[in-house]
Amino acid sequence: MASHVSARRPPGRTRRPTVRPIVAGVAGLALAAAGVLVFASPFVVEHSSMAATLEPGELVLVDRVSPLLGLQRGEVVVFRPPIPGYSGIPFVKRVIGLPGDRLDLRGGRVYVNGRALSEPYVYGGQPTDTGFADVALTVPPGSIFVMGDHRGDSWDSRSYGPVPIADVVGRAWLAAGPRLSVALLPSPDYGRPASPAR
Repeated sequence: MASHVSARRPPGRTRRPTVRPIVAGVAGLALAAAGVLVFASPFVVEHSSMAATLEPGELVLVDRVSPLLGLQRGEVVVFRPPIPGYSGIPFVKRVIGLPGDRLDLRGGRVYVNGRALSEPYVYGGQPTDTGFADVALTVPPGSIFVMGDHRGDSWDSRSYGPVPIADVVGRAWLAAGPRLSVALLPSPDYGRPASPAR
């Protein structure tokens, strides 16, 4: 008669957790973080020009690859402003016009290529003020036209003109608030602009 051999461990012996999976997990996280930092940079919002999309004190993660692949209208970007002698922190604004776009800013509205742009992100539904006169221009090659979402409190392309794409640090795609809230920054789907210019 065959004897039955128990596969149970002898009393008092327990399996030790192996160190290799823990080390591999930590190394993997470190490599992933390093990879993110190669292609992305953190940026702290310091002004209210993008309210209520971004508030002062919020941290955004900036994708540095997008400017190389091509920006899209509606994306939020961080850039060095084309202001002579300026050496301060980069600005953060929204892309309104792409190279070759015909822009008309009049009557408190933004018209792109002859059609009114629907802008639900504009703070409080403010009109787009241009100061003393209407603005009409074609965005030059290799440049973008940017404006803040808080149109009444934004120093943007209405003042210093189009921004060279070469001066764009990257596209802001993730925001973290002071209370540990994290949110993606989606680009608006403009589809067909709201109405034709008159």
